[in-house]
Amino acid sequence: MKLKLEGIFPPLTTPFHSNEDLDLINLERNIKKYNEFNLAGYVALGSTGENVYLSSEECEKVVEIFEKCTPNNKKIIVGAGRESLKETIRLIKRLANYRVDAFLIKTPHYYKPNMNTESFKNYYLKIAESSP
Repeated sequence: MKLKLEGIFPPLTTPFHSNEDLDLINLERNIKKYNEFNLAGYVALGSTGENVYLSSEECEKVVEIFEKCTPNNKKIIVGAGRESLKETIRLIKRLANYRVDAFLIKTPHYYKPNMNTESFKNYYLKIAESSP
């Protein structure tokens, strides 16, 4: 499947309360405010969206708010990269139940001997083959 991504896709932050719980009310408010602008869509749960600090359950809550608040004419790109291939695939399958147009997957970066073209290719192929 080919997806044409054109236009502006701002990476939105994920707001938190002072006790570090998700602030879903302000997330909803922020998305609705951004909807007033001529944007092609949004990037949710990227590095500015605090993806690496959230549990899968919290990621799901954030994506649920994006789905609820984003008009159908705007695309939603969701960061789903985890530190392991298995967890990345698991999160993608979980979030695929929502209106997600594309997933943003981070490149493996921890083990230097595995940071080569063939390893990266295999990593992304396994994710693609396992994706819904």
